[in-house]
Amino acid sequence: MKRSAVVFLLLALAGLPVAAQYEDEGTEDYEEQDRRYLERMKRAKQQAPPESPIEDPSEEFLQLAEKLVRDKNYGSAETARYRVQSDDPRLDADATARLLEQFRDFFEGYWQGPLELEPYDKTSRVFLLYSFHKYNQLLGGDFRFSKFRPQGHYGSSYDVISLHSDSDGGEGATADGLIHEATHQLVDQAMFGALRTAPIWLSEGLASYFGYTRYDGDGFHPGVAGGKAVALFRGSRGTAGDGARNQLKDFHRSRKLFERIGDELLVEHLLAVDTPGGFYGEQPQLHYAGSWLLVHTLLHAESGRFRAGFERYIALEAAGAGGPAVLYQETGLDPDRLQAVMDQHVRKIKTR
Repeated sequence: MKRSAVVFLLLALAGLPVAAQYEDEGTEDYEEQDRRYLERMKRAKQQAPPESPIEDPSEEFLQLAEKLVRDKNYGSAETARYRVQSDDPRLDADATARLLEQFRDFFEGYWQGPLELEPYDKTSRVFLLYSFHKYNQLLGGDFRFSKFRPQGHYGSSYDVISLHSDSDGGEGATADGLIHEATHQLVDQAMFGALRTAPIWLSEGLASYFGYTRYDGDGFHPGVAGGKAVALFRGSRGTAGDGARNQLKDFHRSRKLFERIGDELLVEHLLAVDTPGGFYGEQPQLHYAGSWLLVHTLLHAESGRFRAGFERYIALEAAGAGGPAVLYQETGLDPDRLQAVMDQHVRKIKTR
């Protein structure tokens, strides 16, 4: 096809009036029209002012968070690796920052040896908003009339933890949610790094695993499902929440519904959900609870028999060589066997 015909076709496909493109050319020679038109476009491009640099989304988000959090009840605290800011008049920012510091140490020690975490020494920004209206504004969504009202969020693109601190679960839910989002950050920044993203089931499963790991005056208790006996609110005795217990109940209810719908194995279903819409939009209770309990199974079932294989799988996933088949290979399980192990393990879990 001649170049003149190609140019004509491209203009037509673009929905532009072809005659209008050439109305000032002063010639009926299509070849000459093409040449003059392309030359004019070249000059226009050279003379155009440089494009404005794209604003840093993290800076824009931080500016909005700073604006929303600062009111008469504003308070803040900073430790070696966390800066906590809140407008919740009940919140003890110092206690919140200390809990996060203890968790960072626990998380890094938990994986020491089998997994090589990437250095992550940046001061983490944490915003706890008392008003759900403010929190909704920060997320840029419209959850006011939605059945799904997220309590916390970690945005990897701007590396900030945000939380609605006045949720229905009270102080216990705030503590669990804080550790849940802090885990997302560490999985994203230290375990997988900037070049890779964890599968959704693994990311949410690990976040829920640590979010529902029992914490008290003796620290975090690996494998023990429960709440956080820590006083984050002023004047509180630090009563642990019921999040883990409720999540376990949700799992059993949603599991029965899932089994009535089809004959697919639950573990295969969880490993196959690879889009945010599929995970958070459909059966979110089953996906959250199932991912948590699958991770708990792989770490602790049969006295930790599958933990080493699971850790090898995580390392391979972080290196871009993962997938369900790799998980089965490294743990020595197949879908049927993994499902059976999970079912047996979940029946033994007691929450504290």
